[in-house]
Amino acid sequence: MARPHPALIDLVAGRPVREIGDSGRLLRSSVEHRVYGLLWSAVERGDVEIPEADTAQLARWYLRSVARNQQIWATLDNVVRRLDELGVPAVVAKGVVAERRWYDRLGERPTSDIDVVLAPDAFPRIGEVVRAFDPGHPMVDELSSLAGRGWLQVIDVQTEWNVYIDLHFDLLKLDVPTRNRATIFERAVAEHTPQGTPIMAVDAEISLIHLLLHLNKDRFSHLLGLVDIRRILEREAIDWDFVDQFLEAEGFRTHAYRVLDVVASELEVELPAPPGPSRSWRGRAWDRLWPAGIRLEGQLGWLEHQRRQFAMPLIAPGRLWDGLGALRRRALPPRQLLRYHHPEGEGSYPRWLLTSRLNLAKKRHEMRDEARAEHFTPE
Repeated sequence: MARPHPALIDLVAGRPVREIGDSGRLLRSSVEHRVYGLLWSAVERGDVEIPEADTAQLARWYLRSVARNQQIWATLDNVVRRLDELGVPAVVAKGVVAERRWYDRLGERPTSDIDVVLAPDAFPRIGEVVRAFDPGHPMVDELSSLAGRGWLQVIDVQTEWNVYIDLHFDLLKLDVPTRNRATIFERAVAEHTPQGTPIMAVDAEISLIHLLLHLNKDRFSHLLGLVDIRRILEREAIDWDFVDQFLEAEGFRTHAYRVLDVVASELEVELPAPPGPSRSWRGRAWDRLWPAGIRLEGQLGWLEHQRRQFAMPLIAPGRLWDGLGALRRRALPPRQLLRYHHPEGEGSYPRWLLTSRLNLAKKRHEMRDEARAEHFTPE
């Protein structure tokens, strides 16, 4: 499976769905591109007709998504309370909060974890935060130092509630430091969980910026990423002046506005016209790095084009040295990170580094083979 089934494009674009053909392929494609929740809503409304057996299968997947998102909301309640007890400021991004804001009901947007962003002044307490959720984390005593020196922008933290937290120290997570981190927190908005617990969440403009830049990182691999952007633009009155100023300050105007063009062209919809980037070598470089031929290839596309994201700072104005520094950090990580990500290594640093590279290449090759087998089930 690769490109999404044409009926899914119509569905997420809000058009009448064209002829379905092979309903089994439609279901597999909806799973791979993470829009099976939206497909179920369309089937339930009567907008899409599929055989009874496929309807039953789709319903099971949807109910599984509902149960998972309920579990994530319950975990988020516990996470927020614990952070409040610690007195650590944080905001929530993407995930179930995005579903509640820009989708029609629970389960339409599959979610696997919780994205929590720590305030910049909480960096000295990163180890304390991680210890509060995962006391046995192998890097708990080194995280603050690594994050403060730019070696680490996010860490996965396992919780006792069987849900992982993506604990962000930098929301954009582009390997270079976000220059306006404080702005993200200044613009945070108040939300509530279904249980009534107050939380702070990333506002609409920062959410849009995050989603646009994240599609660059994800190589436009899954349809859900495009849907997120269309939904937020449909349901929010975006302050484009702020968006443009933020992107200009970060150096990523071209990356963001090119994504808007891609969403409009792939979904064949009209989107609001923000101030666009000037036509320059940066735009042409972006077009070469993210050509139409690599988009919406599903899991296989995500696996096969992973290194393109490392070029993002290199074609951003004022970010060249930051980008080169990021490449150096990726090429020669500190021993603590090498040990954490590749615990199977041994011996001297050069030997451990070489072994980790070879093992990673082997794992990616195996994952590509699995993706080519066209067997996908929702998490």
